[in-house]
Amino acid sequence: MVRAHSHRRPAFTLIELLIALGVMTVLIGGMASAVLVASKAMPAPESLASRTNQGEELAADIGADLAIAVRIVSMEAKAVTFEVPDRGYGAVGPETLVYAWSGTPGDPLTRSVNGAAPVTLAEDVQHFSLECLSGTTPLARTPGVLLVVDKLEDADDSGDIAALKEDALRRQLVESWGFSVTLIEDSAPLTQYQGAYAGSDVMYVSCEISDGDLSQKPLNIPIGIVNEHKALYDELGIAGGDNSGNDDTRISITNANHEITRAFAPGWLEIAGSTFELIRLNDTLAPDAEILASTGPSSITLGALDAGARAIDSGRALGRRVKLPWGDPGSFTITELNDDGRALLRRSLVWAAAPVVVREAVVRVQIGPDTGGRVETRVILLNQPQWPASAFASAWQPWSGWEPGG
Repeated sequence: MVRAHSHRRPAFTLIELLIALGVMTVLIGGMASAVLVASKAMPAPESLASRTNQGEELAADIGADLAIAVRIVSMEAKAVTFEVPDRGYGAVGPETLVYAWSGTPGDPLTRSVNGAAPVTLAEDVQHFSLECLSGTTPLARTPGVLLVVDKLEDADDSGDIAALKEDALRRQLVESWGFSVTLIEDSAPLTQYQGAYAGSDVMYVSCEISDGDLSQKPLNIPIGIVNEHKALYDELGIAGGDNSGNDDTRISITNANHEITRAFAPGWLEIAGSTFELIRLNDTLAPDAEILASTGPSSITLGALDAGARAIDSGRALGRRVKLPWGDPGSFTITELNDDGRALLRRSLVWAAAPVVVREAVVRVQIGPDTGGRVETRVILLNQPQWPASAFASAWQPWSGWEPGG
């Protein structure tokens, strides 16, 4: 005989249920209080703390993009355009990023990717600036030389014909070292210079040129300049304009640790096979000018200025600058240089051709009117992209943080 068994499920008693409800009420009340306290602890969107946090995140994001930049297309005080490796935003190859602010307090900071419409990253931006620290890096190939000459062709008098022949010998000498040479006349317009230097590494100014025709054009050239002409040292920022000369065949190496003079021992060095006028500087030198050789006490005849170094006019050298010992077309011909003189010229061109690169950047952002919320991020650019040529067409303010490179 089979008996039916009934199984009763255990259940809560009324007392247990009341107790559980009471515990739940206490827990829910505590959680609600915690949420209320936490919400009150969070900064209001318009508070200084909130604006500062937003600025810190924005500066960090910009810095992260700059850190991997492979090319800086243009850089201004309030905007920067640069390329980063392909990250899958739709374009094939490097991605182009643009961060920009109008400069008007209260306007937004925007970001554009690959030419798309700008996207607002932050409203009420009161300050946005970029400051870059530069340096130089050795050129990994033979340099391209932009040779500034008196005439390219059609010389119409004996002086022009002689200058044309001398500059042809300069070109022949430089090309014998495997350097490529592009010629430009001293009287060419500034726009032609700006186009020509973009394809060159260093400018070589012949002493045959007219300083009046060349004038101020080298001032804003962002590549190295090696100068022979005795009247252009102030325009290049190395020293004041006063200079004189003395006839000799030798110079005295006073700094044999510099890259230009490292191949020579300190002391007297014969640089020519016959006497010609050596140009010495008598006026005030630039604060950061390096004295490499002289013709006697206080008679500087070979000097250099590194990229970013302080120039005579309290500005900064846009590229490396070299003052050569010779520079009087009436007494000097390029064929007079001996092996050491030619080596001095070659080493000067190689040193000056080192490109200026961006090593670090400082990003500053302020969102909202309180200056206490201004934040700053410093970032190292891993690829050390070359300094953009377009940056040198504007004023120096964005690059006040330059330090001489090595």
